[in-house]
Amino acid sequence: MVSSPLVAIRTVDVTASGLNSACGGLFSWLQNNQVSGESHSLGGRSASANPLSPLESVPMSSTTISDSDNTISPVACPVHGVCDHMLAIGNSINPVANVVLRASLVVILAWIGAMKFTTYEAEGIRPFIENSPFFGWTLRSVDMRTVSDTLGLIEIIVATMIAARPVSRYTAAVGGFFAATMFVTTLSFLITTPGTWVDDLGGAPAISVLGQFLIKDLGLLGIALWSIGEALTPARSAKG
Repeated sequence: MVSSPLVAIRTVDVTASGLNSACGGLFSWLQNNQVSGESHSLGGRSASANPLSPLESVPMSSTTISDSDNTISPVACPVHGVCDHMLAIGNSINPVANVVLRASLVVILAWIGAMKFTTYEAEGIRPFIENSPFFGWTLRSVDMRTVSDTLGLIEIIVATMIAARPVSRYTAAVGGFFAATMFVTTLSFLITTPGTWVDDLGGAPAISVLGQFLIKDLGLLGIALWSIGEALTPARSAKG
């Protein structure tokens, strides 16, 4: 009786030999088919030139991606018609997204700016103002409520300028620049305001609730920069 290890080795050897023979036969068949088979043109190339490519059997459609300013070279779509539908959806979403982005920035600035005229908000931003090298000096001349009211008025004016995009793209671009400057300033509070990092967790990057309140301005900064580019793009295209 043959021991089990020898049986196992014999089985593996037979299996390997069978797989090798099968692969060799398949390769020979593919070679013969490549030489004598019909040549089918798919996607502008011959199927016999690359018989092992699985994507060659999938109908390909060429879709040109374009926008109002630039045209991108055609892109091969593996499923006929799907890319056309996806691009159509994207083209319909873009105008809506532009309106929502700009309206969101306007609403946020105007709403927070209006809250600056309340004592509640004035006291809420006191830690940021007192510890900021950009604003701390103001409290030596005026009280906290005056600082808060001034900031609120500026935010409402900036919101109005950004909202003026349908009337004046340049006014909207300037408003976007002021908004971006404001958000860069508020992001600096992450460094200057005590309590924005969790000391029990070793400090940065462990961010506290106060820090989380400030970090959102990173997204608003991105929207403000987008609003500048969006407002000035038509003017640049028209000039070109």
